[in-house]
Amino acid sequence: VPNGTTGYTWTGPSIVGPADQATVTVDQPGEYCLELNFERSGVSCVETVCVDVIQNIEIPDPPSISGLDLVCDGDMENYTVSPNGPVTINNYVWTTPNGETFTQVNSTTITVDWTGSIGGELCVIAEGDCGPSDSTCLTVIVSLGPEDPMLSGLDDVCEGQVITYEILNPDPDPNATCAWTVPPGASYTVIGATIEVDYSGASSGDVCVTCTNDCGTSAEVCLPIVVNDSPSDPTITGASPVCDADVEMYCVTADPNVTDYTWE
Repeated sequence: VPNGTTGYTWTGPSIVGPADQATVTVDQPGEYCLELNFERSGVSCVETVCVDVIQNIEIPDPPSISGLDLVCDGDMENYTVSPNGPVTINNYVWTTPNGETFTQVNSTTITVDWTGSIGGELCVIAEGDCGPSDSTCLTVIVSLGPEDPMLSGLDDVCEGQVITYEILNPDPDPNATCAWTVPPGASYTVIGATIEVDYSGASSGDVCVTCTNDCGTSAEVCLPIVVNDSPSDPTITGASPVCDADVEMYCVTADPNVTDYTWE
C-alpha cells in the first residue's frame, strides 16, 4: 500500500513454514486466524479474521465405467467414468489393458484405439483430496471377426434320414449369426449352433455355413454329403403254395442300394 506498511500474523494449531506472509500452510485441522496490521503516517489499524479448517479423511468410492465391452480390432471406442458417493473428485486416472493408446475427450471420457489389441481390463481410479479410490475395471474383448466354423456331422447318409450338424467353435458374440445351405431337396431346422437336416427327397450335395458378427464374415465352410437312395421294396420269387416237407428256393431282385437282406 503506498506510504504504508502491512503486517501479517497467523496463529493456529499447526502452521508449517512462515506465519508472517499473506498465505500460510497448515497440516492439522483447527481454527486459524490472521491478524492484519496496517500502518500509515503513524496511524495503525488491526483486523483479525479466523477460519475453521475441517479434516476430510474420506477417499472416493470406486467409480463406474460405461462403454462397449465387445469391440472389433481397429475400433476407436469412447469410455466414460462417473463418480459414486459424496466425495469430490479431482481427477480420474485410466489404464488400458496392454498400453493401448487413448485420448482424453474431456475430464470424464476417453477414446481408446483397439487396433492390434488382444483385449483385457480397462481400469480407472478416482482421485480425491485424501487419496485415490480402488480401481474399477471393464473386461474388453477384441474380436478379429468370426473364425471359420468347424463342422461336425455324418457325410454319408440315406435318403429320408434326419442328421444333426454342429459348429464346434461357435462365436462367443451373442449377436453373431450363421447362414446355412444344404443339398438339393433337403430341408433343415436351426437350433443354436446346430442344424437338423432332413434328407427326405434329397440328392447328394454340400452342407455349408458362413458366420457373421459385428466385425465381419467368415469364409464359407462346406461338408460334401453323399445321399444314398433308400432301397425299393423287394420282390420275392419262388414257389407258392408248397407241400409239407418241401425244400424250396426263394430269391429277391438285386437292388444296388441294398447292402443286406433280413429274412423272416
